[in-house]
Amino acid sequence: MPEQEKALDPNIAPSKTLILNPNVIDVEGLSESQIAELKFKRANMCMEFERKIADTKLSIEGLSGTLNTLNSSVEKNIQDGSSSTIEHFHEDSLGKTQVIMGTTERAARGKISNSITGESDNMVKIAIIIAIAIVLAALFLGKS
Repeated sequence: MPEQEKALDPNIAPSKTLILNPNVIDVEGLSESQIAELKFKRANMCMEFERKIADTKLSIEGLSGTLNTLNSSVEKNIQDGSSSTIEHFHEDSLGKTQVIMGTTERAARGKISNSITGESDNMVKIAIIIAIAIVLAALFLGKS
């Protein structure tokens, strides 16, 4: 049995060192329960690390599939001679990915609209404030 597996096996009598790949911890002076606790924590850390790897792999595969589908749609439009702009915003464990592709000038510029990213559009807020100001000014000037 490799040393690393022995270090994780709670049924094996404790030695003077605990191998935690790639580090070695001196466990001399620690009780069997403290050594078992270290082994348990290491096993939990390894499982969490493996879970994160699996999540990242799924995120990468999902994003890759989405990008391939979008690219195929643009290629089909090019073959058909039609114009298209496709915007996509994707957020996962890897972070945020914004994609714009297509055959139009807008796609060539590569600027994604705020609405696709979920960011608020300040122009709507500004227009509402101006409209309220105009109505209030009309009411105030109408009374004088």
